[in-house]
Amino acid sequence: MNATPGISLNLDNLEKRTIRPILKGTWLGWQALRRGLATSLYHRGVPAETAQTILRHERAETTRKHYIKLQTSAEGLAAMKKLERVVGRKWGENHHRKTKGKELKPA
Repeated sequence: MNATPGISLNLDNLEKRTIRPILKGTWLGWQALRRGLATSLYHRGVPAETAQTILRHERAETTRKHYIKLQTSAEGLAAMKKLERVVGRKWGENHHRKTKGKELKPA
């Protein structure tokens, strides 16, 4: 498919003439494509802020809430554990530096 410089791409035509014939009955639409892209990026360790930029969202929260889809609750739990390890490690390092030589009081 050759694009002519200065001519915008018509997504409806692209879908009708190219995508649907190739994918036959498996095409679920542009929103599904965007959700799939965000989720795939997430699974490859790409930060939500990067996906936000690619999808041209104003806020990363939109990307997280509506576009990154987890398949199971176990997948969500694994993601939280990974986040806790990363955040916990960084928090622990900073906390250790701030409290070195000081007695910690219970909260």
